Amino acid sequence: MKYYNYQDMAAVLLRERGRLPERVDLVVGIPRSGMAAATMIATQLNIPMTDPDGFRAGRLMAVGETKSRPDIARALSDDRTVLLVDDVIGSGRAFRQAQEVLAGAAHPGRIVSCAVFGPDLSHPDVDLVLEEAPIGFLSQWNLMHHAILADTGVALEGVLSPQPALHEIADPDAFARFLEMNGPLHATSGKIGEIVSRADEKCRDAVEAWLARHGIRYDRLAHVPHGADQAIFKAQVYRRATTQVFIEASATVARRIAARTGRPVLCLETQSIVFPYMRDNAYAPVEIRRSSAFLSRFKLRTRLIVGKRAYSAMKAIAARRLG
Repeated sequence: MKYYNYQDMAAVLLRERGRLPERVDLVVGIPRSGMAAATMIATQLNIPMTDPDGFRAGRLMAVGETKSRPDIARALSDDRTVLLVDDVIGSGRAFRQAQEVLAGAAHPGRIVSCAVFGPDLSHPDVDLVLEEAPIGFLSQWNLMHHAILADTGVALEGVLSPQPALHEIADPDAFARFLEMNGPLHATSGKIGEIVSRADEKCRDAVEAWLARHGIRYDRLAHVPHGADQAIFKAQVYRRATTQVFIEASATVARRIAARTGRPVLCLETQSIVFPYMRDNAYAPVEIRRSSAFLSRFKLRTRLIVGKRAYSAMKAIAARRLG
């Protein structure tokens, strides 16, 4: 299981900057996830950005007053270099559709297409893939729209709703008023496997009404019993369920759930996956991400040195020996 946050994306863009064209005059982000990467690049390089429809219409996004003005004339010129970017490439359909839109512009210029993440460092529908990533990885920007939600346990407070005060958790009427006054932290696209609320069972009607009002669908809803330890109860729910991962807001609670279940917990406080062997080391997730990045670079360099066919043969031999 692999998880990328915004910091990871920014790190990839900085590390692989040398693979992008030396001069980029305009960045075009593929909505919606590609706009995050496009914004990072455009901000770092102080160049204009837009989306595919804006590109075809000759419309650029406004820039802030605190920066020096980017070269707008160059971004709209006939010989401009345009970077078309998305966060990830899979089938390539989003890139093909975007490229068709860009081709309809009066002066498309030179278009270079780039995916930040992809299952391989080459793809027939783009010029560049910056980071090799497993298919179906989890990300901070698309977490609540991922298909894995159907097999996920999710804490209500701090993940779907804001965190209530302790007195609001203890008082059903106060908790109901809290829900009435607050909207969701995340919108969701799919059905969640199981939601766990810290509030007592007496709050079920209020929680169900709040979830329905905000279009959050789910299979099961559990409530931490009054006076019970939330980490222990959430671990019990997670352990007995068939869910693949549990999403928790608190780093302390996430580590305790992982330790009790022996299963991964995605923690929003640290924006990382907490594994059971991490124990109480709050910095271990960062170190694991660094190790993973080092391994990815090592694999890339090995493949560049020995060639793709020899690299595939080496992987097959290693898999047989390890299996």
